[in-house]
Amino acid sequence: MKVGVVMLQCGLPHLTQMCVDSLHRSCKIPFEIILVENGSPDEESRQLAKQLVREKKVHWLVELKENVGYLLGNNRGIEFMMKLVDENKEITHILLANNDVLFSKMSVERMVAAIDSDPRMALVSPMYNAGGYQNQIYPLPPEITEAVMRE
Repeated sequence: MKVGVVMLQCGLPHLTQMCVDSLHRSCKIPFEIILVENGSPDEESRQLAKQLVREKKVHWLVELKENVGYLLGNNRGIEFMMKLVDENKEITHILLANNDVLFSKMSVERMVAAIDSDPRMALVSPMYNAGGYQNQIYPLPPEITEAVMRE
């Protein structure tokens, strides 16, 4: 089992650095990060993306010449991830993350456990936790998942 993390970046390199570092600190199961550089307007963001690959903190870099938006940027990352799956890279789960996400201890493992707990589930989402309460995972019911996939 391996989690493929599609991380979208469009500027704000300090957030990307914090996001990548928090994932490496908190996740104990195997994962690979695909960073989608979504046409950042600043050179600093583009340079950080390449630096993270050199440091082996990011495994793959998808560089888009222009900002194609959140949905299409994620889709480009997922398309690349599916090619890796086809090449037998052992990726069993895909996680989408904006570069402003900070991963907490066991958050990825909890999401994987939640989705694996019921074969009818296709999506899970973490709950934003500004109140300091224990992180909880709320799986989306299959009806919602199916409706989203149809649109």
